Amino acid sequence: MCAHPLRAHRCGRRHPDARVEATEVAGAAPAARRGARCRWATSGGGERACRTRGRTAAPVAVAGPTCRAAGSRGASRRRAAGVSTRAEVRSGACPGGCRRAASRSGGAGPMNAPDVLRGRRVILFDLDGTLYDPVSSRSYLDEVDRITGLRVQEIYGADDPREGFARLEADRKDRGFASLGETLQAAWGIGLAEMNRWRERWTRPERFLSPDRKVREAIEALLERHVLIIGTNASPRIARAILRVLELPEAWFAGIFASEDVGVAKPARAFFEAVCERTGFPPSAFVSVGDRPSSDLVPAAELGMGTWLVKRSHDIYRLASISQEHGNAS
Repeated sequence: MCAHPLRAHRCGRRHPDARVEATEVAGAAPAARRGARCRWATSGGGERACRTRGRTAAPVAVAGPTCRAAGSRGASRRRAAGVSTRAEVRSGACPGGCRRAASRSGGAGPMNAPDVLRGRRVILFDLDGTLYDPVSSRSYLDEVDRITGLRVQEIYGADDPREGFARLEADRKDRGFASLGETLQAAWGIGLAEMNRWRERWTRPERFLSPDRKVREAIEALLERHVLIIGTNASPRIARAILRVLELPEAWFAGIFASEDVGVAKPARAFFEAVCERTGFPPSAFVSVGDRPSSDLVPAAELGMGTWLVKRSHDIYRLASISQEHGNAS
């Protein structure tokens, strides 16, 4: 019987009491899967290392081209809500959020076009890294990564969060899922709600974030001509806590659409379809605003939404300026 406390150590031995079979070893070759032995099972729990895991302990690979932004914006950033990571960026989308690379992704179309608001009444905002500056607030995003990583480390019985994420990413690829959140749900029965409870318990946005007067003024200006909505993989509780810290009144937003309530997480196209269905607006009425092309913009553009990439807070100011200059031509 496997002595591992999670009873599902990612190793190559067929433990009678474990849920994970040898064929599910992430990153191991078939021969290694069949013949591997788990040190945890043979040493009474003294070591968590599995002899096959070296194949998955490398840094998480990111698909697509790279640019300077990948390093400056934290290419390895993970978010507890939905456990998303830059490794989920699909081919053609730069891990740093590069507009040029992202524009080649899945028909995303032109981003940040001067006429993006023309004829579009609804603005769908992402939360993390969008309504607060992703660079100046990086310490908060790093804290979210750290807390999420500890949970993933525990789930996979890894030595550290980085290795835990590497195993999770390898698991995602093996199973063919679009996101790490889907992988956790399928492999371990751990959904967005549970990961969000973990984030709610261990992170305090008020310790890291602060109000931005210019962002508040920009959001208020957009409110004059548009319906504002938040769409996030975070929980409603996390979203409201962040809005309070940023001093953005919840009443300014017609709704907060959280993935755990919608039943599907970004980057799934079904998330954006659900938002359209619940609000009663067609995709052509939306502009999706976010900091990650692969998650916030590409699937939205595939539905026919306009897209606006946020790399720094000044991109929010610019969007508000466009709204004031051109109005809403609906």
